[in-house]
Amino acid sequence: MSKFQRFVLTMMLFFPTVRTVSIQPSKAPPLVLGNHLIKAVAAPMVAASDYAFRCLCRQYGVDLTYTQMLHAKNIVRDPVFVRNHLDFYECGNVEQKLVTSQQLILKDTTLRPPLPSVTATTGPLIVQLAGNDPTLVTQAAKNIYNLHPQIAGFDLNCGCPQAIARKGNYGSFLMEHDNGKTVCEIVRSLRQAVPVPISVKHRLATDPSQNIPRWRALQEAGVCFITVHGRTLYENKTAVGPCHVEWIQKAVQTLNIPVVANGGVERFQDVEQLLQITGASAVMSSEGLLETPYLFRDDPVNVQEAQFQVTRDYIAWCIHFPPLPGVLGPRGSMTVVKGHVLLTNFGQEFWSKTNAKAYLGTADTESNAP
Repeated sequence: MSKFQRFVLTMMLFFPTVRTVSIQPSKAPPLVLGNHLIKAVAAPMVAASDYAFRCLCRQYGVDLTYTQMLHAKNIVRDPVFVRNHLDFYECGNVEQKLVTSQQLILKDTTLRPPLPSVTATTGPLIVQLAGNDPTLVTQAAKNIYNLHPQIAGFDLNCGCPQAIARKGNYGSFLMEHDNGKTVCEIVRSLRQAVPVPISVKHRLATDPSQNIPRWRALQEAGVCFITVHGRTLYENKTAVGPCHVEWIQKAVQTLNIPVVANGGVERFQDVEQLLQITGASAVMSSEGLLETPYLFRDDPVNVQEAQFQVTRDYIAWCIHFPPLPGVLGPRGSMTVVKGHVLLTNFGQEFWSKTNAKAYLGTADTESNAP
């Protein structure tokens, strides 16, 4: 060994080099449905996950969409509910389910603008079910699958924190009721009954020590992936706090299945940050997408023009594919369309479209639907 080499070795022993190592989070397995790699997800939203909005979301970068939450008991016991709520245009034509005035005016091609996007009309669609009876939920899934075998999967709602979910013992309350035992029973039953992926969207446990046991139980029950909303049952409405991303990261570290991160996503930078911090397979957004449907794309240079264009696109989608009469209330599709448009804060664009207003603003009631 030369004098220089001995000198270098001595310096290294007495003055070791300090290096900063970038610690990367664990990475969840990729979420793949069919031949689709899923990174951006539109959450299931009651009275907001209509087909036109699903197309709009796909147009602006969403890979996976959900139906609104559907009550299993209504699917099994109420044929009118099925007719007026299963707006699965992705799986076939549903024009015969539209109210009379919509059917008549749909034949007038002068009202139809060009489709904003041809490719956005199809894509993976997951049906979200709500219920607490394994037999009933399973029968609902079988009924829907028999009608629409093209669907990408079923999701069990274990995240709804609303009072109506408490009354019906579903959503977050079902998970808290017996620490997920019934949920796992439902998952096992669904896995045996239908040949499509089963997932669970849920909130964090009110007792943090129960999060990891619940995740492991769900994985053992056979869920294909889970969506973790990084808030608890009681962190809702006025009590909404920051998303607990550290717990989503723990889910990724604990499980061997894909994990979708949900909560606190309002702009594109939030998407990138949540993926980087948690290592999740994908990111889901709900209210953020309602306000900013292009959320999964880079922020536009001209925000106002982008909002106007989104409004125009959504109206065009609605003219081609109006929401079914049961998607929101007894007044057909008008309310759900108006709600989407006004959430973008550019409602005047909607009201200037007089033809669209006449078309979408049907006075037919759900009971008069064909």
